[in-house]
Amino acid sequence: MSGYDSDDDDDVVVLVCVMDSMVRKLRRRSRIPKHVSSFSGHEKMCKLITGHEGLLLEHIRMNRDCFHRLCILFTVQNRLQETHTLTVQEQLMLFLTMVAHGDSNRRTAYEWKHSGKTVSRYIDTICSHLVQLSSRFIVPPDFNTVSPVIANNRRFYPYFQGCVGTIDGTHIPCVVDTEIAAAYRKYYLVDAGYKNKAGFLAPFRGENYYLHDRRQEDGDRRKEMFNYRHASLRNVIERTFGVWKNRFLILRGIPRYPLEKQRDLVIACAVFHNFNKLFPMKRRLLIPRMM
Repeated sequence: MSGYDSDDDDDVVVLVCVMDSMVRKLRRRSRIPKHVSSFSGHEKMCKLITGHEGLLLEHIRMNRDCFHRLCILFTVQNRLQETHTLTVQEQLMLFLTMVAHGDSNRRTAYEWKHSGKTVSRYIDTICSHLVQLSSRFIVPPDFNTVSPVIANNRRFYPYFQGCVGTIDGTHIPCVVDTEIAAAYRKYYLVDAGYKNKAGFLAPFRGENYYLHDRRQEDGDRRKEMFNYRHASLRNVIERTFGVWKNRFLILRGIPRYPLEKQRDLVIACAVFHNFNKLFPMKRRLLIPRMM
């Protein structure tokens, strides 16, 4: 009788093992995908490239011709290669979409149906190459030439003939070798948050930035006139940053990446912005302002 019970128990164990194996196989076959967007990343890219150009511009802040040239640049210089997972076009479009809309790594992975690890790897790779390209597309001003904007405008010339640019935001100080010190006799226009010092020209403190009608008043208006012209010339940097942040929403709030990666993303957006200006559209398409 005990022998019968032992055989019966063995049969039950075997049956349980078989059922467990079948359940595992069924789970593998009916695996629920994590990313369930309408199209695969490749399908989404193809629809954007072949669809209406306004939709493409809204997604990547770049027109079709400019995007194709960017892909050629990265391919010819062997900076990106097609893999079994993503084409060069999809790699760049994934990155452009992320910086244009300020998407997180998780959101980008969801939209393009790739793992977060894959997305992170391509972001790092493209960022690295864009930093290498920055010396080609981000060019410092010519310190020996007066800008036509200043030279051809009596409001600014000769008062700002030494101005080579404007600064807004944070400036990182550095120590300059004697051999290149001559370039630092020029200066940048800065706002009242900076002190007047070598290389920086700030407005007069306590004075207006606009002109009142004082034809009936006495007093010296030279400081107010200087501040007015200073502000007129300097606000180009504010307008530029405004356009820049509307084009690449990631600049309004970069995700919690390592500090070096955040720095590289800012440089990458600057490279894309200047590359875009090399190939403007014949007809301007307005980018809707994202609030």
